[in-house]
Formats: sequence, C-alpha cells, structure tokens
Amino acid sequence: MGDTATQTGLYMTPMLSDVCSLPPVIPTATGKQLLAERIRISRLSVQPSATPDSFVVDVVLAFGDRDLICAPTTHSGSCAEGATDLLDAQLANAPDAQCKLNSGNQYCAVSKLTTTVQRRVAN
Repeated sequence: MGDTATQTGLYMTPMLSDVCSLPPVIPTATGKQLLAERIRISRLSVQPSATPDSFVVDVVLAFGDRDLICAPTTHSGSCAEGATDLLDAQLANAPDAQCKLNSGNQYCAVSKLTTTVQRRVAN
C-alpha cells in the first residue's frame, strides 16, 4: 500500500465554515490522516435503525499487506493459494475481508464492529 498520509481513508480536517460543502472538499495540508499504514476500511455503513433517532453503524477494518487479506464472497477465489492480491480499491469495498490462512512472519488482523448509536439531542 502507498503512503497512507497522502490518501483519504479516514481524514480529519478543520472546519473552514459552519456548513459542510457539496461536493466535499479534498483534504488539505492542515488535515490529519487518522489511519496508520496498512489499515483499510473495508466497510463503513450507517443506516437508520428501527428505533427513532438511532442508527446502526457497521465497520470492518483490515490491517496488513495486501497479500495477506482476501474477501471470499466479494472477490471469489481471492483466498485460494496463489491467488492474485486484491487491489486497494477492491479491499476498500470488501465487507467480508479476512486474513488468508497461510503461515509466515507477517501480521494480519480484521476487526468487525456493529453498534447502534443515538442522535444527540441539543436543546
């Protein structure tokens, strides 16, 4: 994977005004990348919940070099021995990301979190 500092995986930038701009502004030099090298967001979904003012947040983070991560359903055959490594763009849309089952001295981890959040009500 390339230099994470120049990519927009999860980027924080100071608000320049009171409103969000459409289309979104490309991060500037004043911003900060919040993801470390070799971390990818494979899924990020925020959907309304059945409970009013609540949302279900579903996120999958994958850590490791591309040759260690596969997605058996999204990219069929990617977990097979000798399979071509998935591209970063493919891993960015792989909710079923997992570590390949091979031995070696490199590290791979995939974390999945689903939670319900409630909208903050300000009076």
